[in-house]
Amino acid sequence: MRRPPRANARTVAEARRQGEIAKAASASVQQADLHEEINKRVGKRIRQLREASRWSQEILAARLGMNRSYTWRYESGESPVMPQQLYELSRMGGVSVDWFFTPPPPPDSPAGRVTPTIAPAFAQEVALLLKYVRAMSPEKRKAFLATLYEFDGDRAVEVSRG
Repeated sequence: MRRPPRANARTVAEARRQGEIAKAASASVQQADLHEEINKRVGKRIRQLREASRWSQEILAARLGMNRSYTWRYESGESPVMPQQLYELSRMGGVSVDWFFTPPPPPDSPAGRVTPTIAPAFAQEVALLLKYVRAMSPEKRKAFLATLYEFDGDRAVEVSRG
């Protein structure tokens, strides 16, 4: 009866390398899946914030200084969002940056509804501004709003609709 050949150090080392390569490939696939999941989660939250804020994709793209097609890519999870754009989105929408990474609650629950808020640092200034605007005559209010519309044309379109 013949004995099976002994594995020499070279074949053992080669087998280990193949195993390490397979593990690395598996880890790489898992990491890619995780990145895709994060991109989709962030994209859903961007869309949720955009819709709650009643911004069109065009308005959002203009406010971020980019092409509308990028807005779609971000919302679909096709492309990752750059950190500075995520920060700007959080600032514009009154949410924290980590809000984009948390899974959204069911849409029918009260927590599932997005209510963009004004950052606490600006709450007093906004309250004071509203006080002054309410005290204005209709003519002065119209002139004041016209000035605002000239200053931020995209926002003016949005405000005039709703």
